[in-house]
Amino acid sequence: MNRSIESIPRVGLLVETARGYGRDMLRGIMKYEQEHGPWCFHLTPGDFKQALPQMSRWHGTGIIARTDDDLEFEQAILSAKIPTVLLDMSERQLAPKHPFSKLAEIHPDSESIGQLAADYFINRHFIQFGFVGILDRIWSDKRRQGFMTSVQNYGYNARYFHFDIQTAYAPSDSHLTINQTLDDQQVQLVDWLRKMPKPIAIMACDDVIGRYVIDACRIANISVPQEVAVLGVDDDHFFCNLSHPSLSSIAVNAMKGGYEAAALLDRMMKDEKQSSERIIVAPMDIKSRQSTDVLAIDDQLIKQAMQIINEKAMLFITIDDIAQQCHVSRRHLEIRFRKVLNRSILDMLQDRKIRYACERLQNTDSPIEQIAENTGYCSVSYFIQVFRNYMHTTPAGYRRKFSADLY
Repeated sequence: MNRSIESIPRVGLLVETARGYGRDMLRGIMKYEQEHGPWCFHLTPGDFKQALPQMSRWHGTGIIARTDDDLEFEQAILSAKIPTVLLDMSERQLAPKHPFSKLAEIHPDSESIGQLAADYFINRHFIQFGFVGILDRIWSDKRRQGFMTSVQNYGYNARYFHFDIQTAYAPSDSHLTINQTLDDQQVQLVDWLRKMPKPIAIMACDDVIGRYVIDACRIANISVPQEVAVLGVDDDHFFCNLSHPSLSSIAVNAMKGGYEAAALLDRMMKDEKQSSERIIVAPMDIKSRQSTDVLAIDDQLIKQAMQIINEKAMLFITIDDIAQQCHVSRRHLEIRFRKVLNRSILDMLQDRKIRYACERLQNTDSPIEQIAENTGYCSVSYFIQVFRNYMHTTPAGYRRKFSADLY
């Protein structure tokens, strides 16, 4: 049905386009608009700092905006007096007496993201942990809290370093404060990394900071992932794959969050009534790349075997082949894996294959038969059986669930 120009909703999108999380949010909003629109958008390319258009000229009917802990920005949002969905309000803005607490909000489940990172590193046998974040960003603070609390629950401690636009400091060591640009603060990160015990697992608050950590390791002549394993957040393919080594990252379902934010805004615009609903964006999974492709163990035989598994798991390699290349008997290798990792070598081999299969199911339209063959399984039925044992669903079911979870 055609709609008059005057009746088309005019929505301001004050969301960063320079980062993967913001772009995925916008993709979800775009999908909703394509299904339920049309809408007319105001969008300014850029990073976190955004600005509303002149309301007297724009005559907007709704806003989806990344909040900035800035009084002028807050006043502009409140003065607009139109339905609004905000992203990542600060603790101050969430306080019951603050006007923003009456507005709708969408935010990632940052504590769960931190917990997921801790579990991931624990399963790789790390006992030293660090977090690198951004000062006074609520999502960074909550990821640090979730990560450090989970690490402590496992009986370990985690050190942390924070970037800021104006200052950087390393509270674990020197309480150093400096007035420098973000790039200059990397010098302090290099010093902090040099002081850390190795091997160490570091969670970065997002992929941008993850790249800073990897670059700082290169400057410090620290090997990634052998000495420092690095895990980011957002699975921004641009940042992750331009890193060297490529950056592992926690995928957050921002597209689904954007879709739900647009649906909520649509309801509010139709009802002409503001909601205070909270939408939580859950983490999906971890995309393992080169920056965490390591086990924090000292056993040289296990390291050699795991390197063979990582390099050749998809080449129809057998446990006998691995033992032969390690110059030990199969029995000796199996006993060593059980003793050091408390897992069988077959389990580790299958785990590597299934992780690869999951990536192919998520990112390609390849037939399951082809994925089974590319993953090193001669039989499709056996591949499906192994996949079900690990993932508690079939490959086809996993692909359907992943596609459905995007929106």
